[in-house]
Amino acid sequence: MLKIHSKPNAASCRVVLALFLLAFTFDTSGARADERGKSVTLAAVGDVLFARGVGKKIDAYGPDYPFELVSDVLNSYDLAFCNLECVLSDRGTPRIKRFLFRADPDRAQILSSAGFDIVSLANNHTLDFGPDALQDTIDGIQNSGMTKRQR
Repeated sequence: MLKIHSKPNAASCRVVLALFLLAFTFDTSGARADERGKSVTLAAVGDVLFARGVGKKIDAYGPDYPFELVSDVLNSYDLAFCNLECVLSDRGTPRIKRFLFRADPDRAQILSSAGFDIVSLANNHTLDFGPDALQDTIDGIQNSGMTKRQR
């Protein structure tokens, strides 16, 4: 059971996703006769950020730390989805804006190991460090193994 603290501190927090898993089962009643009764389950998670404080926790406790309490749950779904709220790159030119999020390019493997199958990059931090950093992020996700995983 996950406990929610009214005033979480950095030592007690994991990536801010563990508390927001949503499960869906798709209705197949309108499908062809041979497909009826089959379902697909989806775990949908909000923003995943590997920069700043979370990055420091990963450095201190290892790559499994952010998802160690929920990876079994994520892997129990047919598909697991998250929004990556940072680029994974060590390249690029920072844009002029208040908050810029960039993390180590090797962190894409964390998403795959945790059980994610689909990663959205549709957010306001996708181009924080320009097109090179975005391309590194895409390459990292594609090379992490999640796009080829069989369940």
